[in-house]
Amino acid sequence: MSTCVYTLPAMQSGDASAVASNCLLNSGIWKDDEEFCHTYAYCLLCPPFARSLVVISYTLLRTQDVPRYLGCRLIRKDGVFGLVVLGHQSLPRPLSQLASRQELIIWLTRVFLYTIVPGSNHFGAFRARLPNNLVAFFGLLVHLRGIGFPSHWFSDFLQCLISDNLVTDIAPYLGKMPIPVSDIMRRVTKRKVCLDPWRVELETILATAYEGIPFAVSMPSDLASTHTDIGVYETKLKETTYGFGSFPSLAGNDPVVCLMLYRPGQDGIGPKELVASIPAILDGRKKHSIGSLFILTAQDVFDLPGKIVRWRMSRKRALMMKKQGWCLVAYRSDTQEPCRGYSRKMLISRFDIHLFSSHPSYPCVSVERHRSCPSTIPRHSASRLIDTSAGLPATYVNSVSCFGKLRLVLKHCLRSQLNLN
Repeated sequence: MSTCVYTLPAMQSGDASAVASNCLLNSGIWKDDEEFCHTYAYCLLCPPFARSLVVISYTLLRTQDVPRYLGCRLIRKDGVFGLVVLGHQSLPRPLSQLASRQELIIWLTRVFLYTIVPGSNHFGAFRARLPNNLVAFFGLLVHLRGIGFPSHWFSDFLQCLISDNLVTDIAPYLGKMPIPVSDIMRRVTKRKVCLDPWRVELETILATAYEGIPFAVSMPSDLASTHTDIGVYETKLKETTYGFGSFPSLAGNDPVVCLMLYRPGQDGIGPKELVASIPAILDGRKKHSIGSLFILTAQDVFDLPGKIVRWRMSRKRALMMKKQGWCLVAYRSDTQEPCRGYSRKMLISRFDIHLFSSHPSYPCVSVERHRSCPSTIPRHSASRLIDTSAGLPATYVNSVSCFGKLRLVLKHCLRSQLNLN
């Protein structure tokens, strides 16, 4: 999916334009090419936007449906032991060649829910990497508008999300990766899901990109509405004796970190239990006080050795959290466990935060830098690179924020509109 959103728009139009990728890292976990395409696809982002960038994301589509949803040509699909080759098509596409409104909303609901509550992973090298977050999800929405889907389809869907009024019979996949293709047809009893923990991040994304999003959204009165209301905050994580135990043998630089911000209550429930209860909270099986717990799927910087984390959120909300003594814990979305330091102790912050930057155009690092290629920095991501590794290998700096990539998609959308006019 990321190949279609971030790479194909950079290609020249024409039948000769195509982008190819393969799977050498974890070929053994896939049942077949359909399962590989359904769970995720690799993207190799090429010049002029980056010298090297690996992106992995859900498609949750059968290969035959990729052109109808993502507006591209699927030239070759043997990705497990061969190549996935996608070809460029002129945009926007005729609506008759695209998915219907009902099909699109069902698919977007699956992508959204599977992003905020992903399935669990296997230990060791043979595991699926799933670093997508809600910022990347908004990048997908903007790209889909450019493909030719009507704007009001996305307006109605987004309004439902930010108002926490989503009623659906779709539930996240909580099994082991990869996701079987048969999961497309899985349904549960229709119910209202609880999106309150993710509204803070939706607020940040919409307020930051509000003027550039190509569809109308009415911001609720309790959410920030302009980029000037958003600040960049930083805190130092500290090791705590709570939850001391074994640490799974998973790489510390996998870009799968989320932040959970919560107000400690009198019930004595600790961060480990709160993290484990996230799927139940989403599904409505576990009640929680509205506004007492928030989850951020994207951060500007997560530095494990330096125990530094940096993120964006509403200034008003951050001030309220600091006054009320909120806590912050980082957790892995693929294991649903709090992150631990090298001493195996849980990393937590008592919300001892400070405003790192109040400038609305403060840049984001939107890639994972690799030990083997420490100089491969996308030119589009930032004019100034944030690096808190303090001399450690750059691969330890796990920056999963995609605000830079969202800005890139918005620029493509604006350019397309100008060309059409």
